[in-house]
Amino acid sequence: MSTSEHPETSPSAAAQSLVERLRSYGSVAVAFSGGVDSAVVAKAAAVALGDRAVAVTAVSPSLAASELEIARREAILIGIRHVELQTSEFTRSEYRRNAGDRCFFCKDTLYRLTQSRLHELAVEVIANGANTDDLGDHRPGMQAA
Repeated sequence: MSTSEHPETSPSAAAQSLVERLRSYGSVAVAFSGGVDSAVVAKAAAVALGDRAVAVTAVSPSLAASELEIARREAILIGIRHVELQTSEFTRSEYRRNAGDRCFFCKDTLYRLTQSRLHELAVEVIANGANTDDLGDHRPGMQAA
């Protein structure tokens, strides 16, 4: 929720609304890069759900070791269980083509793998850090969600 689009909503009210929405899901896996947007959702999930929340990071040759280390550190700071899933987007010719829609195939791979592991992760819902500020941007990965 963007406070610029909803000026009557304070940041604290938006945060509380996010926590309440996540709590209503019962359990959640957050697609987690360690960046600001996914970290905000992961923290809200940890507050709302405690050990029924998990941060999920896709690990593949396309993820720099330094970025994986950031995700690991952020998960510890947030206080959320962190699971690393080995993804295989490089097996997809559409991803290797490296066209403008490659993020769709990367995210699609992550979401499909996470979906197949919901029972193992003991969660029911997959969340991500997408927000209203992202809506006007070219983000093919959002279509995969």
